[in-house]
Amino acid sequence: MVGFSQNLAILMKERGISSYKLAKGVGVHVSTVTNWLNGSSPKVDSLQHLSRYFKVSVDKLIKDK
Repeated sequence: MVGFSQNLAILMKERGISSYKLAKGVGVHVSTVTNWLNGSSPKVDSLQHLSRYFKVSVDKLIKDK
């Protein structure tokens, strides 16, 4: 999910959120966040947690720009 990785990186940068802070906020290990940023696809439940954390739609997280 190239769109997801890029969108996640943009959201994190815009909001000044570190990988560690995001991992704690959504209940995953920091290595999971690193994997997402490097192109791994998140599980559906993780997408839902991320959507709530950033207060954006799942579509905004996964769509290519």
